[in-house]
Amino acid sequence: MRRSSQASPQRSSLEANAASYSNQRRGGGRRSLPIDNRPILLRQLDPAADLRPGRSELAQLLAGLTSRDVAILAALDDHRYLDQQQVRQLFFDGQRHSQIRTKWLRDQHLIQRWTALQPPGWHRLHSVVLNSVRGAGVLAATRDQDARPYTTRAREAAEHCLHFVHDLGANGFFASISAAARHLEGEGLYHWIGEAGCRREYRLRGARITPDGWGRYLTPKGDIVFLLEWDRATEFPKQLEAKVSGYVAHYRGRERAELNNVLFVAPDARREEAIRTAIAKQRRAARALPCCTFWTANAAALGAQGPLAGLWRGVTATEDLQPVRLREMPAQVRSDHDIDDCIGKPRWWERRPAGGSGW
Repeated sequence: MRRSSQASPQRSSLEANAASYSNQRRGGGRRSLPIDNRPILLRQLDPAADLRPGRSELAQLLAGLTSRDVAILAALDDHRYLDQQQVRQLFFDGQRHSQIRTKWLRDQHLIQRWTALQPPGWHRLHSVVLNSVRGAGVLAATRDQDARPYTTRAREAAEHCLHFVHDLGANGFFASISAAARHLEGEGLYHWIGEAGCRREYRLRGARITPDGWGRYLTPKGDIVFLLEWDRATEFPKQLEAKVSGYVAHYRGRERAELNNVLFVAPDARREEAIRTAIAKQRRAARALPCCTFWTANAAALGAQGPLAGLWRGVTATEDLQPVRLREMPAQVRSDHDIDDCIGKPRWWERRPAGGSGW
């Protein structure tokens, strides 16, 4: 997707999920992505956002950044796109404070903020936020690292955003977990690896799986380790079976394989049943060998009840399991990670300046 050479906003028709993860109105009637079929993205050109600051200007920018600002830039580097609501869930107590600070970051040309509209009716959606080349360079400077990989990632996110609605959906799933657990005692989301990080890691391992995210949820009984498949109902049954088969092949026969939870989120109940059928078929093919544990839910239920509700339905080769909560899924031995440092907990970024990525 190329940038327009004109100064007027550019409109891009984008892929979206068949159903909404959360289409409830929030703050002035705005909605969260992903929504219906094809939202319209208005990308306001900002030439200054593509320019890396000079030495003296960089020193001034670094002096004005807070630890939360750096954490926001790091999250955008890790996950490419967040909407305004997701930024609030991860880093702020209130929407207004979130808007004020992201406006400051935008005024410094450190981030880009794009307008998203949903036809028909042209409903205003939460703005989409992503790193600018300038912001990526500043983030690299805070880490005393080469800026080129950072600026390359920022430029690619801006120029190749055809599937950004899918990315926002998967990112919104993790952000909603962190928000739901923010004030819960003894539990929370500690690690969150995005789709790009998962692709790099599993490619290095020579694995066939490419999940849309990987997470570690801490509970008193242990660590719930899970992989996310954010489904858009764009794959045919054979493709869906091949994806499930990849997980079965990856985990089949491994010691304590069942402690790896694979979460499929479908856009609606009908698609969820198709996914469950594909999983059951592949589990039967694996026979009695140990394998990962599969769970399904649909976006409509998640939007209404939240990701921590007891709506996750397990799938085996022969039977359906009773729905459970995320914290009730098979858990690994409890790690020594501090609950207070979980993503979304008050001021968590001050204790984890590297962000929530990790294994």
